[in-house]
Amino acid sequence: MGMAGLDAVHVDPGNLEVGFQLAVYAWRKGIATATCTFLTIVAFEELHTHKVVADGYFRHVGSLKTLEKCGYT
Repeated sequence: MGMAGLDAVHVDPGNLEVGFQLAVYAWRKGIATATCTFLTIVAFEELHTHKVVADGYFRHVGSLKTLEKCGYT
């Protein structure tokens, strides 16, 4: 159905980047939001990271809305 993960930000040690990519058939089901929320919690509570970042393409409105729902600015 897709993939998601946390990756080290090489230019800023101690920070992680959250990312997710889902197939079209998995869109609009809350999966990306649940996944992003889960990974953010893992990053802070289990991995004790300082900061979690994310970015997205302007044309991927759904991904940007997901990030906003998960508290990213």
